[in-house]
Amino acid sequence: GIPPERPPNLETIFKMLLARQFRFLGWRSKCVLLCCCVVLLFNFIQYIFRSGETHLVDKFVSENLRHSLRIQVHPFKQNSLTPVVPTHFDKCPVIIDDCANGTIPLMVRAGIPVDEEHKRPLICVNNRMLLSPDDKTQYSRGMLAFVLDVPSLTPKKMLVFDIYEDGSEYLEVFLESQALGSLIILTTYDEASTQLSKTARSLITGIGSKMIDKLKYRASWALAVIRGLQPVDKFESIILKPKKHDWPDNPALVHGCFPLRTFEFTHPHHHTMASASNCDMPSADPCQSDQFYLSIQTTRQQTHWPMFCINGKSVLYGEESNLFRGLNLVVLNSLLEVKFIGSYDTYESQLQSDLLLIHLNNITEDDLLITVTNDEASKQLTEEVRQTFSMFGSTYIHSLNYRDAWLFVGKRNMFGKSAFEKLSQSVKNTEFPQMISLKQCLPKTLTAKKPGDVWRETVDNFCQNHFGYEKFCNKSKTIPQYMVTPTKPDQPDTSSSESLAYNSPIIILTKMNEYQAELSLLNTLIAVAKQPGLNPNYVLVAITSKVFADEPKDLAHVFGFQSHVTGAKDYSNLLRPAVECAMLRYPRSKYFIIIEADVTISADFLSYMAQTMPLMEKDPSILTVSAWNAHGFVNTSGDPTILYRVPDFPGYGWVLSRELWQTELVNVFDNCCLDASFHNWYQDLLDGRDIIVPDVSRVSRTPVTDPFTPTHKFLASYLQNRISSNDVSGSKLVNIASMTRDIYEQGVVDELLTSRSLSAVSLNLNRWLQGRIPHCIVPPRTRITNSYVVIVEQGSSSDHSSLIIVAKCLGLFVYEEEPLRAVHYNNIRFTSNGNRFTLLGTKSEYYQLLVEKWPKDRIIRSNFFV
Repeated sequence: GIPPERPPNLETIFKMLLARQFRFLGWRSKCVLLCCCVVLLFNFIQYIFRSGETHLVDKFVSENLRHSLRIQVHPFKQNSLTPVVPTHFDKCPVIIDDCANGTIPLMVRAGIPVDEEHKRPLICVNNRMLLSPDDKTQYSRGMLAFVLDVPSLTPKKMLVFDIYEDGSEYLEVFLESQALGSLIILTTYDEASTQLSKTARSLITGIGSKMIDKLKYRASWALAVIRGLQPVDKFESIILKPKKHDWPDNPALVHGCFPLRTFEFTHPHHHTMASASNCDMPSADPCQSDQFYLSIQTTRQQTHWPMFCINGKSVLYGEESNLFRGLNLVVLNSLLEVKFIGSYDTYESQLQSDLLLIHLNNITEDDLLITVTNDEASKQLTEEVRQTFSMFGSTYIHSLNYRDAWLFVGKRNMFGKSAFEKLSQSVKNTEFPQMISLKQCLPKTLTAKKPGDVWRETVDNFCQNHFGYEKFCNKSKTIPQYMVTPTKPDQPDTSSSESLAYNSPIIILTKMNEYQAELSLLNTLIAVAKQPGLNPNYVLVAITSKVFADEPKDLAHVFGFQSHVTGAKDYSNLLRPAVECAMLRYPRSKYFIIIEADVTISADFLSYMAQTMPLMEKDPSILTVSAWNAHGFVNTSGDPTILYRVPDFPGYGWVLSRELWQTELVNVFDNCCLDASFHNWYQDLLDGRDIIVPDVSRVSRTPVTDPFTPTHKFLASYLQNRISSNDVSGSKLVNIASMTRDIYEQGVVDELLTSRSLSAVSLNLNRWLQGRIPHCIVPPRTRITNSYVVIVEQGSSSDHSSLIIVAKCLGLFVYEEEPLRAVHYNNIRFTSNGNRFTLLGTKSEYYQLLVEKWPKDRIIRSNFFV
């Protein structure tokens, strides 16, 4: 049970030789040295054998779960156990028989690897012993995890994670896969903190732990909790190891009568509706027989409280009604009787969001849901809850941000949108917004607005408040087809790895303080809304200046997208708060698709991402996927079916992984990434990794027309004569499987073996140098695709001077003193006239491998340019 020690190294032996007893090498010193060598050899052999003993990954991670959580599967180490779930239970050695109804006897004892029985792990539930201290096959070093069904208390899973040896990756998978309402027991044996990641600690905190952050080396800890419900403090315990002790004096222990609460949707206590003068109902009933009068309002500040009144009678009003910060809801049955009242602090705790989700899922189609916010309700409001409110007909729930006020009346499975919803957004994202209220007659049978009515109402409201969109407003009098029935993705199998892109949030960056930026944003939003398979709830529009925030927020709302005002002073400071907001709003998303300002995406952009993003799962040498090709001009690209690996970052439309952001980028962001992305981010972070780019770009950048833009001259050269996949037919990629590093490099070699070399004469390079032709002349288009190579002499592997000249002649992007882009092992691959080309330097590893293939006279020598 003691964590294994590494074998002594040479430094240790050297220090031993310098010790006093080895000053003179007599027979004693020789014996000691011999013993040290034997011990060293024994430990080394033991370590090698222990490292090699692996077995199959635990069966609790199903194939679908592995895929959905995108975890690379590899074997658990020797100490990771999957104990057999017992079907026969011994009685617990300590019987608790005085528990009241609704509670069960429960005892959880952590373990210390000593011979004393009362310090070994023990788990008893309902006086049945699930884990016996005498059965050492059921536990080993690490974290012990048990899951029981509620209310049957049937054991579902019994697992042991050797955190010390294996890390906490599989524990994270386990924690994320557990259903709400399950009884989860976690406890330690021996050592479980050394490689317990921040993610694992956060997940354990999310299920109800308040002490996991205190878990240190060889500490003893135990927890019992029902996921989704507020934890009971007495059922978590931690005991730290005293200094100069090997172990804590006693293992952690929790025991007593555990409240076995379930998620039955029942009214917690009886409510009566009393007449109240504050309900603001007219003295004469204004409603018809098929209507009822509803009066609800949100808060104006912390000292004011929401109001719920039905037909002039108060259901909830004021502090005495147990209204709390967050979301407060009332559920009425078909007779307009109160069925349920709930209050959820979705500012403080994700547990409250989980509980709210359970209650929302138990509302029937006959029930009427009434919801208002109090104070702040968005911080811990999960995407699952927002999606569920959308099913009840909410339009604004995805735009609910910090301290916004929101009220809503809806029903389950409303086809369309609710007509009874209001949103008041906070000022500067800190101050309280204007109070909103709804005081009117509502139909007893609630029906939704038709999609066309919602669209026209939203667009009309936008066009009345904002100017400069006349063309869009005139066209939008008829609802676009893509807003009525969104098109399905090209890949119908949404369970495949290609569904990764369709389930990843899209962050759209904006800069509204520049000329015609609003029209550029409109074009981007329209292109995004047209993407087959798009989930509008997964689109977040990040806005820079608060001064210009209303217009882009309203524009995002027209398309059903979310928005977030970052408060960034300028565009260079926008990405960090935008990413942090998205990661908080979508806590389970592993990847985020970034669309930068002034960028319009092609019709197959999301399809391209769906085909390429799984490569990031398979190959750790791929840093990210981009939809932009730095050399994607009309004459140097044209095949939408092929991809390349390049060692620089093109930007514009790309994928950011949560892991890359949290472990690498966030710490160096201010040093690497405040300039525009086309300045080549990540150069110091590549560490041998590549970026996947297409031959034909899937994004296009709006040309810069403002001559006062600092980068105007560069962008004028960089953005002219571009081609995107909208300009060519056929977008299904064909070489995805060959993009992993080893296969790709072999593919480059295979293509070079069949490539014909082009000399300076065949390219008319001399005529170009004399200014007689605009570009080198390359072979014309034929019925078949041919491969060509242009070989250029290099003085060293870092000498690109001759490559730059030939690249410019071939029409590739070269700008003043900037380094040549997309140079992968001293070669650049591109297409022209339907043929494939490789610009190859003589110091490239590929050339050195195939040096005997091409005649020497075909090489373009550096002295050619003298």
